[in-house]
Amino acid sequence: WSAMGSGVIGSSSPSGPTVYAMAMLPGGDVIIAGDFFSANGVGAGSFARYNPTTGAWISPAGPGLSTYISAVAVLSGGDVIAGGTAPVFPPGGGQDLLGRYNPTTNVWTGLGVFTSGIVGGLAILPSGDVVVGGSLTTAGGVTVNGIGRCNPNTDVWTGLGSGAGFTGSVPSPTYALFALPSGDVIASGGWTSVGGVTLNGIGRYTFGSPAPSIAGQPSAPSACVSGVASFTVVAAGAGPFTYQWRKNGTPINTATNPSAATATLSLTSVQPSDAASYDCVVSDACGSVTSNAAALSICAADFNCSGSLTVNDIFDFLAAWFAQDPRADFNGMNGITPQDIFDFLNAWFAGC
Repeated sequence: WSAMGSGVIGSSSPSGPTVYAMAMLPGGDVIIAGDFFSANGVGAGSFARYNPTTGAWISPAGPGLSTYISAVAVLSGGDVIAGGTAPVFPPGGGQDLLGRYNPTTNVWTGLGVFTSGIVGGLAILPSGDVVVGGSLTTAGGVTVNGIGRCNPNTDVWTGLGSGAGFTGSVPSPTYALFALPSGDVIASGGWTSVGGVTLNGIGRYTFGSPAPSIAGQPSAPSACVSGVASFTVVAAGAGPFTYQWRKNGTPINTATNPSAATATLSLTSVQPSDAASYDCVVSDACGSVTSNAAALSICAADFNCSGSLTVNDIFDFLAAWFAQDPRADFNGMNGITPQDIFDFLNAWFAGC
């Protein structure tokens, strides 16, 4: 045995400082998490980083956390997933029980998935999805009952069957998880049976079918201002599928555009601000997959939305310009001026 500096000191619990979880970063540093205020004499807030080759501590690793961390796991890209006993992610006013830490930027973000319960264990599947166990009952609006699966890039959740967290009406948390290279998961917890199978505290879960895949990628459409555009994705797998379209990586509000929750995203009355990259996250009970991104281009010079540039676009634009039609504010400068004519003709001759 040899000491790792002065170790961890300070605790919010009468039982004293404790390290509950560890994981190794791709470069060999070790993340240490638990219930402590400092690591090797430097304020750490329950989360620190140690280099086993040099014996050096890097703390704090990110802003300190106000609760203890019970589980950590490392994604293939090097980011750390951490979970604890209170919704503190991201630090400084966060509302999530799960957080994601980037060791390069030293920045935390919340996964935006659930706000009540306790995280007991984490495991990274070969696909990159995270299996989360604990006393959670719902996550991301999905019933998980003690164990669920999350895509850390999209915050999309699916359950593992009926879950494993309840025996009758008595909560029985999942405490620890381990992902096998095959993709199966070994889980342990306070339960005796799950899904009618007697497990007595430990069991192995096999995903019934492969995660969904994309059989048809969305294509990149072109639209005119005030026209329409659509994107379609074709999913393959066990299903049934759920869909979440995203604009530049941000989920589109399905309340304002219900088609964002279907296989075909429809955009009406397209505006220049809609020119962006669109992709779709497809999920079922066996996981999720993200389609390729397709870029929407706006052909503003197709003024009459005929689908092609003709001299009629010029005539129609000039008619709108003389009528002071708001559509003639071609350059978006909040005023209809001769410059709009020059800018429109430049776009028309350039072919959009």
